[in-house]
Amino acid sequence: MRLTTKTIKRISIISVATAVIFFISASIFYLFSPTLDYMIVITLAIGVVPPGIASIIHNRWKTKIEKATPDFLRDLATSSRTGIPLQVALEHASHRLYGPLTAGLKILVAHMSWGMNFDEALSEFSTRHF
Repeated sequence: MRLTTKTIKRISIISVATAVIFFISASIFYLFSPTLDYMIVITLAIGVVPPGIASIIHNRWKTKIEKATPDFLRDLATSSRTGIPLQVALEHASHRLYGPLTAGLKILVAHMSWGMNFDEALSEFSTRHF
């Protein structure tokens, strides 16, 4: 699953805001109660767990892309050694399975077929995916 850093920041902001609101309301209702300790633990869990899970999901997605990149580059190098032009080699590579990298390659090939040069398409690819 793809989560951008912007989404992770939003999750963190919402989670911390919810934790602060929960802590304030728990402090009002349980100020002199022994259950305030439990409310503090719950507050910390609300503030830490959702951003942590989102970061784990994002890191797994990035790891899958990093593992597929050498295979992609090897296939691209093999295609270029046989004399296939770069755009055609990228198009052939976009039909193979490289995990989450495949969807980005299809978009990269589509941009290049619409007239965008390789440098622009690659910079668009890099800003969109990381």
